[in-house]
Amino acid sequence: MRHWAASEAIVLAFGGVSIVAEATGLARSTVGIGKSELRCGVEPADLVVERRAGGGRKRVEDKYPEIVDKVEAHVAPGTRGDPESRTRWTSKSTRRIAEAVSCLGPVKAGRQVLRRILKSRGYSLQAPR
Repeated sequence: MRHWAASEAIVLAFGGVSIVAEATGLARSTVGIGKSELRCGVEPADLVVERRAGGGRKRVEDKYPEIVDKVEAHVAPGTRGDPESRTRWTSKSTRRIAEAVSCLGPVKAGRQVLRRILKSRGYSLQAPR
């Protein structure tokens, strides 16, 4: 994208960077970087970077393994399901569980984290009718 914007800025000559940046919503510095890359002969294919494995934020349940037990303890009284079946469900919403678990300790877990924990523990996120 910045190479295209930079090529347009080059065609417009003086003031082209400002005009293209305003028209596209890109930062002037981005268009300027694109211009310098075009001048140096950098190809867009050279800019593709592979992501390394293991990058990013660690999962809450990996960082604080006790949260899984807290969630299980809070959900257990409201658990429903056939004991013969592996699928269980709870009558509590993930929002209510998140509020309760956040009050129990220093770890704050959002609804998405709780959905992942419940799903890994065999809970269905929707009760049958």
